[in-house]
Amino acid sequence: MRSANPPADPPRGKPPTNVRTLVPSPEVPEYLKQVLGLFVIAIPPDARKLSVLQDKTAFPIHKGHDDQEKFLVLFVSEKLNSIARLEYGNWLNGLMPFVSPREIQIWRLRQFAEYIWDWNLPEDDDLATIFNLTKRQATNLAGDFHAKFRKLYLYPRILRRLLDLIDGNPQRIEIRVGDALGKLYFIPSKRYVYELNVVIGELREKDARRILRAATIYERNDQLMWVSDEVVALLKDPALKQELLKLHPVGAEAHE
Repeated sequence: MRSANPPADPPRGKPPTNVRTLVPSPEVPEYLKQVLGLFVIAIPPDARKLSVLQDKTAFPIHKGHDDQEKFLVLFVSEKLNSIARLEYGNWLNGLMPFVSPREIQIWRLRQFAEYIWDWNLPEDDDLATIFNLTKRQATNLAGDFHAKFRKLYLYPRILRRLLDLIDGNPQRIEIRVGDALGKLYFIPSKRYVYELNVVIGELREKDARRILRAATIYERNDQLMWVSDEVVALLKDPALKQELLKLHPVGAEAHE
């Protein structure tokens, strides 16, 4: 005959002390706003208008500055996530056998330049912050990067930006530097001065009799570049512009 009372629970011993659990996934930090801001600053104005988010949302060209900045911060964040996964995936798949920290830095800088900055480079101070380097180390990194990629990628693009800049409206006109008159242009980076002087050097080689003043930073303002009127007139010449662009093609133009 069955008992009306259910059987008692079996006695329970002490919980085992050797139960192991996996270490939880690490907490992924958010990108620092300051760093994202430096990435945004380095995006050239012409490239900003072409930026698109992963959900196909295009740059809000008709909205205000704040909305555009928020869009670009999200754009940069998405690009950085993709680049990080690309690096780690390639490394795990044996496609990225780095042999030195310098090669890793140059590889990362190339991804930033290609996918975020459209082959523009930030100032050395900003590169130092992004890569957690001293300014001298950042300058050396930029120099190594220029040595590898300047001719094919960096110079052809900044040449086009310089020609567009000269075609636009200067900040001020009839500014005398030494014995020459010139115009002032707002520039996003001091690198524009160096690259414009490379162009001026090419023009001097074409006609050694022509005296062309070098472009320069105006009154220690890193965002103002002085360009002599003679150089401005030359760079506005349609025939010369076409010649320069043909000498330094971009992308598909190089295969035509």
